[in-house]
Amino acid sequence: MAVMPNINQLITDWDYAGILFVVILGNIGLPVPEETVRAVAGYLVWSGRLQLLPVLIVALASAVAGDSLGYWLGRHYAGPPCYSPVLSIPLMPSGPWNLQ
Repeated sequence: MAVMPNINQLITDWDYAGILFVVILGNIGLPVPEETVRAVAGYLVWSGRLQLLPVLIVALASAVAGDSLGYWLGRHYAGPPCYSPVLSIPLMPSGPWNLQ
């Protein structure tokens, strides 16, 4: 039973929308193979099925959108950060080693 769909088939069927969808999901933090999708997209550009400029634009825009969406979700819906005694030490202007 295959859990992961065929990436090549996904990109071939959905073209640029498949790249956009998978890269956004990967940059949000879901465990999807976003680097593999970009490699397959590069192969499809090389083979002539996709064009280089739209692939570059979609890959860049989806990476920025996914990172921004992941940041926004974490900023609005995440809990407080974990306590760390190292991070609770106030830093002095001359550096953390001058704790007088």
